Amino acid sequence: MAENESRKQEPVGIRLMHPVYLDTPMLLSFLATLENGVSFTTEISQSQGSGQANEFGGEGEVGLPSLVSMLGLNLGASGKYGRTSSHENSAEQRFVREHTAASLFNRLYAALDYHQALKRVDLVSDLAGLKAGDLVEISGVVEESPIEIILDTVDRIWPFVEQFTDVGDTAPPLNRAALRSMPKAQQEAAKAQAEAARKQTDEMRGGREIMKLLREDLQESPVVDLLFVSEESTAVMTASREFFSEAAKATLIGGTFNLIGKVTGVNLEYDAKTDIVRRGAVAGMGPMVDSIQEMATAMSEFVQVERPDSIVHGPCMQIIPLSIFI
Repeated sequence: MAENESRKQEPVGIRLMHPVYLDTPMLLSFLATLENGVSFTTEISQSQGSGQANEFGGEGEVGLPSLVSMLGLNLGASGKYGRTSSHENSAEQRFVREHTAASLFNRLYAALDYHQALKRVDLVSDLAGLKAGDLVEISGVVEESPIEIILDTVDRIWPFVEQFTDVGDTAPPLNRAALRSMPKAQQEAAKAQAEAARKQTDEMRGGREIMKLLREDLQESPVVDLLFVSEESTAVMTASREFFSEAAKATLIGGTFNLIGKVTGVNLEYDAKTDIVRRGAVAGMGPMVDSIQEMATAMSEFVQVERPDSIVHGPCMQIIPLSIFI
């Protein structure tokens, strides 16, 4: 009974993690290094046996222990000898357990923890002991790049802009007959109003086309820059688009997670400025970034969007993430 109860008890100290973002090539290389190779399957064999015994009896005399033993005879309480023969049938079953990427990550995490290969970063003071190449673990909130935020916002609201404004249509020409019937001052005002409407429509269309080009330009890059903001510091993550899927993006942005990654740079100065707009054509176009920020300010009158700041201030580090998990 005690043995059965002990088997029902949950393991003590086990930690199961779910990776939302996982760089599988990095995972496999780390795990293969620590374990001298990686096995994706485990084969388990189980044998089940069944026995059948037959007894044959007869009378004999006591005092022949050696012969009795050789013939496999047993002395019963009645003084009779009996022979026991048994037949055993066995069946073997084989099971194959396959690992998933998540199970391999949990296995890697346990190995890293066992070898004390992870450096925990909770305080700003912890940054001082870091160098490029260190493997760190931090906790914080995942935030999107400011440029990506603006592009996503424009994509979401543009259908409504086209639906409830005349941006999608060509501005109708002024009615000349109606103009001739107006006083000169009203004619000039009507012309100025129509010209302003056409100019605004052209600017919005042009801005939309620029946004499309920027979106295409950024998506051509195999990586995307993200922010990982902890209570005391900020990390700039260079994530692979291959593993940063739309589903992962929807789950991660704005949530609090743990991160394991390789450090590529550390900046300890409190007045340090790290520009996270480093990808595509927009990286070398300061005025373009200013225009996007101004557009965000204008959009904030209609939708909830903050003016993006492409500069990370204060102590920060740059990381290539292995996994973002919970």
